[in-house]
Amino acid sequence: MMRERKEMMMRERAKDDEKEGEEEEEEEGEGKGEEGEGEEEGEGSQGEPEEVDKVSVEEYLRDPSSENLLGLGGARAELVAGTLGVSLSGEEAGRMYVKIASCYSDSMSPELKSALEETIDAVVGPVCEAGKTALLLNEILVQVGLLKSEDKSFVPVKNIEGPVLALTHIVRQNYFPRNCRDTLISFIQKPHQGLIATRPKVLQVLYAS
Repeated sequence: MMRERKEMMMRERAKDDEKEGEEEEEEEGEGKGEEGEGEEEGEGSQGEPEEVDKVSVEEYLRDPSSENLLGLGGARAELVAGTLGVSLSGEEAGRMYVKIASCYSDSMSPELKSALEETIDAVVGPVCEAGKTALLLNEILVQVGLLKSEDKSFVPVKNIEGPVLALTHIVRQNYFPRNCRDTLISFIQKPHQGLIATRPKVLQVLYAS
């Protein structure tokens, strides 16, 4: 009798152990499934492009940062040209060029550099085509301190690397008169602390254009 009772207890214990093992396997399976879902969600979020806050042309012109430039969207050149119109004077275009080209550099991403060059074309192109290139260049040279201003209280911009380097773009465009390159060469060759890094490349492009 005792022997039969022991056998029954052993069989019941074996059933309980088997049941506990099945429950543990189910819990592990659910945990792995949740982990897999989490990984999939993480991968999906990483692949999504970052959203850029949209800005107006007026906001960009007040603060022409890289972020605001991208915030104009794909039609940035058309938007800038439409806002400025064709009434922009050479002096106004020169000041605006120096402002928006301040962040121009060779280390920019191809996307950002292309976007900035499109915007520069929208500002400078119509002025050059209207025969105001001399006034444009005069103002640019004054703004970067390569030409003395008639206004004795005027202070040139401190960082001239961007505006000077961006000249390598505009001088290669069809709207820029070839005879104006010699003027730029004579000023870029002048001794200036801010030209040390950019002078070699700018002169190379000017002579080759």
